[in-house]
Order: sequence, then C-alpha cells, then structure tokens
Amino acid sequence: MIRVINLTKKYDKIIFENFSYDFAEGATTLIKAPSGKGKTTLLNILTGADKRYSGTVLGVKKVAAVFQDDRLFNEMTVLRNIKFVCSKVSEDDLNEKLRALLIPGVLRMKAGELSGGMKRRIAVLRAIAAGGDVYIFDEPFAALDDAAKSAVAEFIAAETKNKTVIIASHDTDFHYDYALEL
Repeated sequence: MIRVINLTKKYDKIIFENFSYDFAEGATTLIKAPSGKGKTTLLNILTGADKRYSGTVLGVKKVAAVFQDDRLFNEMTVLRNIKFVCSKVSEDDLNEKLRALLIPGVLRMKAGELSGGMKRRIAVLRAIAAGGDVYIFDEPFAALDDAAKSAVAEFIAAETKNKTVIIASHDTDFHYDYALEL
C-alpha cells in the first residue's frame, strides 16, 4: 500500500493541505479532478519527481510512469526510446505489444515522425516495458481516438494485473477499483 500522510504542497496557492490517502496495493485507482486541482502534482510527488512538499509518502517501490508530456527522444527510433529504459525487452515482444496498441510496424521510425496519439501509446508501452511495482499514468488517453483509448485501457489492464496502478484522467471509461476525487 502507498500511504500519503498529511501532505502539504504550495505554489502561489495551497494545492494540498494535510491531505492523506491510502492507495490500495494491487488495485487501480483513478484520480479525478478538474484541471489545476493537483492531479499531476500528486503524481509527481508519488514518482519522486517533486520532493518539495511537507508530509510523508510511504510504500512507493519501483515506479514506472507516463507523464503528461510523453518524454520521448524525437531524434531516436521508437525501439531506442523503449530500450533506453528497458534494454532486455525483445523486438518480437515489442512488435506483439504494438499490435495490441494498434500501431504495428513503428519500431524503426523516429519518435519525432509519429502523431501525438502514437507517441502517447509508445510512452505507455515504454512504461510497461520498464516494469515496476507501481504504475503511474498521467492522462494516458490524451490525444487518442475511441478505438485507441479502448486498446490502451485494455493493454494497461492486461499488463498490470495485480500491480498498483494510479491513473489521473478526465476519461473514466475504463476499469478501476477506486476513485479519488481531489
């Protein structure tokens, strides 16, 4: 279980004040809130990308994440982008996963040549390939049409069984066990 205890985070205004929450182990939690209410801030704290807060975060182990921006290297191929975080993954396995994500045949393309939706799916695949005890996805369905959203939701569910998954999204049309409203 991931425990957030008395989290306080301020920018120009207070984002969280004495916020506490327990994320269930092995479950998928959806974080829902209007834009600007702290979803991404909370995810950045959970991943360790933001350490400037008061309070305690316990139980975060190995994290694999998809951030709001895809963080792909545009000049590198899709294969090199994925191998950058997971050198042991096989091309055959990646090609199979790319078919599940509805974008076969892109391993040799440069990331900069891909559409926004294709980049989003590559970022999801890269996080899954990296592996983790906790998977954090910030708006994983952004820039995706309905068919791609469905494929990504099914892919995430299949690849993260029995793992702790935290998804911040405005799109709620996928399976989740718990919902946290900020």
